[in-house]
Amino acid sequence: MKELEKKIAVVTGGGSGIGKGIAVRLAEEGAIVIAVGRRKEPLEDLCSEIKANGDCAFYYCADVSKSVEVKELAGFIQNKFNRLDILVNCAGITVKEFVLDLDEDNWDSVIDINLKSVFLCCKYLGRIIIDNAAENSYGKVITISSVGSFLGIPTSSAYCASKGGVTQLTKVIAIEWAENHVNVNSIVPGYIETNLSKGVLKNQEARDKVYSRIPFKKMGNVKDTAEAALFLVSQKSNYITGTTLSVDGGLLATAYT
Repeated sequence: MKELEKKIAVVTGGGSGIGKGIAVRLAEEGAIVIAVGRRKEPLEDLCSEIKANGDCAFYYCADVSKSVEVKELAGFIQNKFNRLDILVNCAGITVKEFVLDLDEDNWDSVIDINLKSVFLCCKYLGRIIIDNAAENSYGKVITISSVGSFLGIPTSSAYCASKGGVTQLTKVIAIEWAENHVNVNSIVPGYIETNLSKGVLKNQEARDKVYSRIPFKKMGNVKDTAEAALFLVSQKSNYITGTTLSVDGGLLATAYT
């Protein structure tokens, strides 16, 4: 029997990058995955890839920074599955600008998509998870934070602020939902090879500086974060809640290399 056989899992930001990697891995372990994102085409491609491997996936187009769309997503899940076991909050963007140059609308967009979406998804999907959780079968919630929760990254003020908020919000929800048998934890990726990170590190000088701070001297890949997610949504993590799991090659642990 697979690790997540017949579990219902929602992955926001599931069309690309870390979210896509997690969606594929959970499906491989038997979960019925609902990938959520704003663009239909990458979600369709993801579902085709998962189904080609004999696994099960659906997609749902929604902007999870908007409450009305998250409420509709909750209704879809309730009507189609009548339960939810796993929620992975992975939707995220960044805008690279110095504080003095950062447009207020861009600040709002980053905060809304990275932080507000976690609040909304937990608020409206969390009740479904709580109603289905039990002492011998915990519900699982993961947020995707960042090393930017702990380190100041120049030109990333909105991103770091949003991810710092995600880390703290995760702890609060973990405390509030512990009595409901729901584990809530955060994965803290370092520099992971995705289209987002490639855009940020396309400059070789910037890339060399980043590598100099990572003890492993390389970037991670989406499989690294997907395996961490698999552990945190499995029943092996039933006594772990309110914590952050760094997947960063040692970046946060080191003062210098």
